[in-house]
Amino acid sequence: SGTRYQAYIHTNCTSGNSDTNELIFTTLAQPVTSLPYHTGFELTDDLGWMMRNGVNAWCIDTAAKNSGDYGLYISNDGGVTNDYNVAVACESFAARNFTLDSGLYSLGFEWRCMGEGSSTIYDYMQVFLAPASTDFTAATIRTTDWTQLTPKLTNHADWMTAGLQFTVSNAG
Repeated sequence: SGTRYQAYIHTNCTSGNSDTNELIFTTLAQPVTSLPYHTGFELTDDLGWMMRNGVNAWCIDTAAKNSGDYGLYISNDGGVTNDYNVAVACESFAARNFTLDSGLYSLGFEWRCMGEGSSTIYDYMQVFLAPASTDFTAATIRTTDWTQLTPKLTNHADWMTAGLQFTVSNAG
């Protein structure tokens, strides 16, 4: 998985003014190349997931999980609870890079999502296949060239199991 770095930049001006700024960044994890792939989000599992978060943020922690001690979930308090702020509109992404050959693939995952809205769905989750060139640190993420793998998943308080197949036309 990626490595987190913390650096300090110190300026020392001749006028006697100085300033220190902190810079924190994480390198990207290597793409998954060996299949089948499985993660339960446990501390010993592959944790090379990239998060691009708003007020309601993806977390890997213990507040929501179907089995094991950890899970991937949305939180508005840094992972302490599995709760979100309905008053703030935001998009949050959890992503993992894979190197895939051309062919047919199966994907399975367990999910639950009790979002706001029934006739008009405001809060939901979806699974996409995105190009490796996607910049998840950008202010606006363009999703027009992504392949939608699931409909909007919402309104299930109990854990659900999803299973689907998709085809990769171009290796990468």
